[in-house]
Amino acid sequence: MKKKKLIRITPPAKVHHYHYNNISFAFVSNPNFISGRTQCTKTMTCRETINKMVYLHKNKEVDYSENAPIDFEKLRILIIKDMNEDLYNEFKTNLFSGKALLNRYEEKKGWALSKIATVKHPNYENAWLLTGPKEWMSQPQLLSICTLLIRLMSVHGQKIKVDGTLQQAEDNLKTLYNTYMNKKKETVDEIFKYFSDIEYYLKYVDDINLLLTNTEKIFDGIGLEDAWSNTNFNSSFSIYSGILSFFTKEHLDYNKKVMIARNRFMEIKTQQNKDVGMENKSYEKS
Repeated sequence: MKKKKLIRITPPAKVHHYHYNNISFAFVSNPNFISGRTQCTKTMTCRETINKMVYLHKNKEVDYSENAPIDFEKLRILIIKDMNEDLYNEFKTNLFSGKALLNRYEEKKGWALSKIATVKHPNYENAWLLTGPKEWMSQPQLLSICTLLIRLMSVHGQKIKVDGTLQQAEDNLKTLYNTYMNKKKETVDEIFKYFSDIEYYLKYVDDINLLLTNTEKIFDGIGLEDAWSNTNFNSSFSIYSGILSFFTKEHLDYNKKVMIARNRFMEIKTQQNKDVGMENKSYEKS
């Protein structure tokens, strides 16, 4: 059988390449760009930087005039990991589980399903291209969810069952969170890498579900221009545009329309909690 030819990613014109031990990301252009699929941005490990880079490109606040533009019609993310050969298979299995977890949410929403493929990059030995629906790029908070799930699963994917229902996957995420927080294993630092992803984010599994379930209502009237804008330049877009700020009482002063969206989210959450409380009381009476 003829060996399948790998997709080739062209390096960008004006960006230096960095090698990290942790999983890292970069954006890739539409394949119709003059040089084909081209890396648009620098390599990044920080998810806040990922959001900030989209903002900078969208608003042309960086001089990447010779580079390919970020595509908003599809999610196109280059995933890179420097590692020893003996760790490759485990990492790849975990990474593909991350794609499968995205698929469970995408199936629920009726979005196109994300795909992942091993690619050839002249600067990196281990590289994959995640291609997904444009909805992940429509709001910073949704991109924040996407990169969180991929990074988390790239380490803990084999602990999370993703070939069943979304509910099963979320239950396993909650179990992972409770195991970590209760310190039932020998030592947290030895068992759990990226422990901050577990400690600070997995408490919001239900909120992630609620946000994705109600994206159309929550972000109604907030198109790309509003979603990726910073109307108050005294604030930090990168810090406040992620899900931690959205799910808490942080003042999202970078964008008044996003404040409205967050208020809608809080209203839906409050109503849902009331409905659950009423259901519980009804059950107790019966």
